[in-house]
Amino acid sequence: MSTMPMPRRDIANRPAVRHPRPEVAPAPSPFPVRTTKSRVRRRSPLARALTIFGIAIVLVVSGTLYSGHEQLQLHQLQYQLQQEQSKFALSVNDVSALSAPAQITAHASSLHLVPPVLVTQIVAVSLTTPVPLPHFTRSVIEVSRSHR
Repeated sequence: MSTMPMPRRDIANRPAVRHPRPEVAPAPSPFPVRTTKSRVRRRSPLARALTIFGIAIVLVVSGTLYSGHEQLQLHQLQYQLQQEQSKFALSVNDVSALSAPAQITAHASSLHLVPPVLVTQIVAVSLTTPVPLPHFTRSVIEVSRSHR
């Protein structure tokens, strides 16, 4: 028995049949409705990358500017601190100059308290060490402190 091949139908070469959809009119609404087509806008990967890169650059630049502003304020505060320390050092120097032995003898002589020639500095000793009695010259009369 011989078989005869039947020709196959080629589905790929056949045009697609389109069935039109019936359009249904929307029901009337009591509220006015705007019908606009919303297009979904898709960005390309290059546009996304450039947007992210731009935002990153803006953030880095603004952070750098903020940090620079803070460093400038810190420098100004350090300068003010130096000025105040300098003023304090000058005032300490002025006060210590007023308590110098030369200043004391100058003011004492102007008040006729002690002749400046006789003022001598005594070396510092501890409070537990007894200090010897002073030696007087012949022109000074020695008077006991207990009998006056």
